[in-house]
Amino acid sequence: MKTAIDKKKIIRILLWVFIAAGFLFTRLFRLDVLPGGLHIDEAGAAYDAWSLANFGVDRYRNAWPVYLTNYGDGQSIMLAYLGALLMKLNGGAYNVWCIRLPETLFSALTLIFGIKLAREMFGKETLYPELTGIMLVFSPYLIMMCRFGYDCNLMLGAATVFLYFFTMGAKTLSTKYYVLAGISGGLMLYTYAISHLILPIFLLIAAIYMMVIRQFRIRKWLIAGASILPFATPLIYFHIVNYFNLPQTKLFGFTITRLKLYRITYFSRPSLHYFLEIFKNVFIGGKWAFDCVKGYPPLTYAAIPLCTIGFVYSLVRFVKQIGKKQFSPYFPIIVWPVITFGIFMCVHSETYRANFVFSSLVLLEVVAVFALFSSFKTLRQKIPANTSAVLLILSFCVQAAMFSKYYFTEYSKDYPCPNMFGNAVGKACNYVLNDEYLSSRTTRTSQSVMYYLLDGNVSPFACDFKSPEIATVNGILHNSIKPVEKPEDDCNYIVGKGIYQSFQGKLILLGFTAVEFPECVLYYK
Repeated sequence: MKTAIDKKKIIRILLWVFIAAGFLFTRLFRLDVLPGGLHIDEAGAAYDAWSLANFGVDRYRNAWPVYLTNYGDGQSIMLAYLGALLMKLNGGAYNVWCIRLPETLFSALTLIFGIKLAREMFGKETLYPELTGIMLVFSPYLIMMCRFGYDCNLMLGAATVFLYFFTMGAKTLSTKYYVLAGISGGLMLYTYAISHLILPIFLLIAAIYMMVIRQFRIRKWLIAGASILPFATPLIYFHIVNYFNLPQTKLFGFTITRLKLYRITYFSRPSLHYFLEIFKNVFIGGKWAFDCVKGYPPLTYAAIPLCTIGFVYSLVRFVKQIGKKQFSPYFPIIVWPVITFGIFMCVHSETYRANFVFSSLVLLEVVAVFALFSSFKTLRQKIPANTSAVLLILSFCVQAAMFSKYYFTEYSKDYPCPNMFGNAVGKACNYVLNDEYLSSRTTRTSQSVMYYLLDGNVSPFACDFKSPEIATVNGILHNSIKPVEKPEDDCNYIVGKGIYQSFQGKLILLGFTAVEFPECVLYYK
């Protein structure tokens, strides 16, 4: 007996070493250059973070905003504030690590609390928590999403923490967990704006469920609500300002931002088209190379049948536990995806926009494997079920190995700068500014001014924004080239490498001189 226990302990230790090593490699290896360049929203968050770290204002000179303006339709502030903290620790200087490390931190939260949720579902003595950890580390989407600084990607980690503390509070009725659920839910509101809708819906359904199983404790819920309220209040005020078109204002020294485009207008009636869109993006993959690679689905090739089996099995267990008036640890992984898919029936989705559902889907996949191993009694049933479960695990391992090999060795060749990403243009701009002939002409760039502001450490007080996407700095007009624009002979053009290729070809045919820089090309006559 002792030998068997020791063997199991050794296996568990080896699995934990494998999980930890896999996590550190997939999240940190070449983090500053893979993917290449910066996503346009990543660049915006990075410049806002740098401005906050050095001047206490965002790019539009708003002091300590509760929600960023970004390019007009807003951006959640958690990423920018964490980036500002890291830049402050870095002496106020910007580098790519400062804006991407917060993604690594929240990915670690997804891993740790995803495993904790699995322990509550399967028990600590089984190996299913470790299987959950492996899938959270090596699923293709979960590798890609945490390697660039996108504000919404933080929500997956925050949501996983919240779901764990909620589960523990509902299961144990401990005040401590209700407080932690409130705090983690409140902080989640600052990771991605869609949480402002999902969290209240989830809490409403959860309250009804707890009443049905006679586990609702009004005092505990009031404590949780009091824990959320300090975080929620500024954002409630933010929505009031934007919904009723009120002027931008301040609250306790923080700016309540007035957006040019309030995202509530994105929502429409439930649509089958939107449902099919979110289903495809989550299980098959979306169109953007920065969070999905053709040929590698976000989770596994068998994600659709696995999640279906896991959902049905969880639902059956959930219903049985309702009859026994017991809280079911399956409740969060049933309700959270249902709410997610329900909301995205009313609005256009991309894979990254639904990032917060993936830890629940991974747990449903593991539930399916658990069901195949444990639900059948006779030998005739067990052999094909167990064989299927083993083959599914092996197929995931093969897929994870193939994807990791591709992503860390070949992806940069296929996507040196993925679509929606850009590079610094500071060297080309400085070249123009230091040349008497070139500096006397109009200069236009192909990319958002963010890339120049970051590259040149330009103060937000020195930037003249004509719109959220177009600005002039030192006489250079940024983000003003259109692919169909007719080139002007008396204008300089700075174009990022790999983009607007037909336009660049047109410039060469028209006799423009090309000066190459590492990230872009300067054209002039």
